[in-house]
Amino acid sequence: MDDVTLKTILEHMRGMEDRIMLEMDKRFVQVDARFSKIDSRFAALDTRLDRMEANLTLQVDNIDKRLDDVEVVQVPKLKKAVGI
Repeated sequence: MDDVTLKTILEHMRGMEDRIMLEMDKRFVQVDARFSKIDSRFAALDTRLDRMEANLTLQVDNIDKRLDDVEVVQVPKLKKAVGI
């Protein structure tokens, strides 16, 4: 029966280390790919939110202009027409 030498143990440990490092590298690549997808989705979401904010701002501005028209132009015309 062969005796287990320190050299054999060291070689085994180095082999285990190589396998662990390879597995860690694979996982790193997977995690990096997922983060890249998440980053691109957040960028797309940010762009979409910017467009929605611009649309809402435009809509609110248009409503405000119409209300100003009603308050400043239309109501005085109605008051004048009715004689108030």
